[in-house]
Amino acid sequence: MNHHLYSLHLLTFALRTAGDAIESVALPWSVLQSTGSLLSIGGFALFTHLPWVILPPLLGRTLDKTRKRVRLAFSALLLQSALAVVIVPFSSNI
Repeated sequence: MNHHLYSLHLLTFALRTAGDAIESVALPWSVLQSTGSLLSIGGFALFTHLPWVILPPLLGRTLDKTRKRVRLAFSALLLQSALAVVIVPFSSNI
């Protein structure tokens, strides 16, 4: 049974990694085709990665000081996701 679960985990990890690689090429390519501007690709990269660079240290410090860690960690993940979703549409208008 453990071998089956490990194989399933390995398969899903490989599919997720392949999907992430495709996404990392397809999204900037789509921005380039729709805007024709290399500056838009730079803005897209900046604004999609900015929440993942700034928020984890701030939220990590807060998470270490609180008792309800699971709830706060889930809230932090939702906040980071919401910021990424909100920022992405603005990055192609640079």
